[in-house]
Amino acid sequence: MEKEQGIFTKKRIRVVVRIILIIAVVFIIGLAGFTVFRIQTQAKIALREAKNVRLSLEMLDIELYAERRSIYAPKEKGGMATGVEDKIRELQSVDGSFAITGYDAEGRTVTGMTYETDHYLVIYSRTENGEDHWRVMYFLTVGDYDR
Repeated sequence: MEKEQGIFTKKRIRVVVRIILIIAVVFIIGLAGFTVFRIQTQAKIALREAKNVRLSLEMLDIELYAERRSIYAPKEKGGMATGVEDKIRELQSVDGSFAITGYDAEGRTVTGMTYETDHYLVIYSRTENGEDHWRVMYFLTVGDYDR
């Protein structure tokens, strides 16, 4: 028969260690699940904002067509004519930056664009057969070094 030496017997210590390990594993799995959920939710928000920007670009292009102008200016910053970015920001409350990377002058449609916000980059492209393709990427900054 084993002698009791206070409240700290080998059996009780093993039980306490197992309970602590189980709690730690459950906490780590829960934290990982929450992080994945948060990243996916924020990615959907970034995608929605990018789609809204593209639609606003299309609407603004129709408006500028009446003035015999275009939203696309390949030599300008972001591939947009002067004032286009400001007008889009008036129409949409977006925090990110966006740029036109492709434009069909005949059809007057945006065929490529990027939208970047916080840790997300959304890339839009239109395929040859007219299908829209959206890619959302998450960036994780591991370090920020001066040298």
